[in-house]
Amino acid sequence: MKKTLLFLPLLLLLSCREEVYEDGEVLWSITLRGPIRGVPAYHDGVIYVGSDWNRLFAIEEDGYPILWQRVHGDFTGAPVVWEDGTVTATDWWGNMYTYDLKGNLVWGKTEGAWNEYPALYGEKIIAIHEVDTAITTLEWINRDGNVGRVDTFPSGTGALGKANVIVRSDGTVVVSSALYDVIFKIYEDGNIVKYTVPGLVGHASTDDEAIYAVTTGSMGTYLEKIGPESWDYVKINEDTYPIDFTAAQPIIDSRGRVIVLTDKGLYVFTKGLYPLWSYPLSSCRKFRSCGVMMPTPVVGRSGNVYFACGSNLMAVSEDGRLLWFKDFSEDTVKVESNYSEISGLLLIDNRLIVTSCNGKIYSLYVNDTYDYDAPWPMFQANPRRTGKVRVPFNFP
Repeated sequence: MKKTLLFLPLLLLLSCREEVYEDGEVLWSITLRGPIRGVPAYHDGVIYVGSDWNRLFAIEEDGYPILWQRVHGDFTGAPVVWEDGTVTATDWWGNMYTYDLKGNLVWGKTEGAWNEYPALYGEKIIAIHEVDTAITTLEWINRDGNVGRVDTFPSGTGALGKANVIVRSDGTVVVSSALYDVIFKIYEDGNIVKYTVPGLVGHASTDDEAIYAVTTGSMGTYLEKIGPESWDYVKINEDTYPIDFTAAQPIIDSRGRVIVLTDKGLYVFTKGLYPLWSYPLSSCRKFRSCGVMMPTPVVGRSGNVYFACGSNLMAVSEDGRLLWFKDFSEDTVKVESNYSEISGLLLIDNRLIVTSCNGKIYSLYVNDTYDYDAPWPMFQANPRRTGKVRVPFNFP
C-alpha cells in the first residue's frame, strides 16, 4: 500500500509534464492542394494562407481543424488581418475579397487589377488599383469596402500588381514592386515622391526614418538606403540576375540590423550599411518550380534568423552560427509534381510556419517568438501584416 501511495505522485508528475520538443521539429503538416506561392498571415490563433488551388484557408494554429476555405482565383500574395479577425486578400486575377471571422464574404472588388500585397493601417486597407493602362491609383478602403481616398500615381507608372505596400507610423506609404526600377513615397497630404533606382528593385522596407531596398543591375546587387537627406548604398555581391530570383525583402530588427537574403547568401549590416557578417550559400535556384521570390527571412526575439534556400530551411544565431538545418526535399508528398521549395515563413509564439511549393504547410517548434520590438519587422515577420508591431499579452 505504501509503495502504491509513493508511486502515485510520480505518475501525476509525469502526466502533467509538458512534452519536450527540439528546435526545428515538425509538429504538424497539412496538404492544401495546389502549390502555395503566397505568404501566410496570423492572428489570434488562426493562420491564413492561400494556394494555387483557388482557395483561401483559415487554419487553427494547431493544424486542426481547417476553420474555413473559400474558392476564388489563386491566392498568391499575402492576406492582411484586421483586429477582429476579418481578413482581406487579393487573388491572382487581381480581385480583392474581405471575409469575417467565420469566413462570410463582407465585400468583394471583382473589377480586377488590385495588387497582391496591400497593407492595413488603422481601419483602412491601402491597396493599389490599376484603373486602366494609363491610370494607376493608391486607394484607401474603409471597412465597408467603400473607397475613402484616392491618390493617383504619375502617368506612365505602369502595372503594380506585384507591388508591396507598407505604411509608416505617421501614415506615410511606401510602394515598391519586384522587377521595377522605382520606389514611391506617398505622404498624408497626397504628395507622391518618386525615386528611380539604379536597376531592378525588390520589395522595400522602412524603419520610419529611411527606406531600405535591394537592387540589381549590370554592376551587381546592392543594398540601398534612402534617407530624408541622403541616399547611400553598399554592394552585396556580383549577382546580376533578376531581382525576383535573387533577393528577399530586407528585415530591420530590434538590434538595429538590416538583414538581406539573396541567392548567394544571408548578409547582415548595420543601419549605417556597415557589414557585420554573412552566411554564404550555393545557388538557391535549384528548381524554381513555382516561380516564387526568395522568401523573406524572419527574426526572433532571441536574435536568431530563420531563412530558406530552395527546399532547405536554416536557423542561425545572432552572430551567424548555424543552429539547425532541415531539408524539406525529403518530404516525398508533392502536388502537381512540384518540388518542396519553400515559399513563405512566419514566426509566431514558439512556432515557425513554413509554406511550400509542394502544396503543404508545416508547423515547426522553435524556442523563440517574433521580434516584436523591431521598428519594422516587415510583412512576413509581422503575423498580422498591419505594418506596426503589437506586443503579445503573454510576453512581458
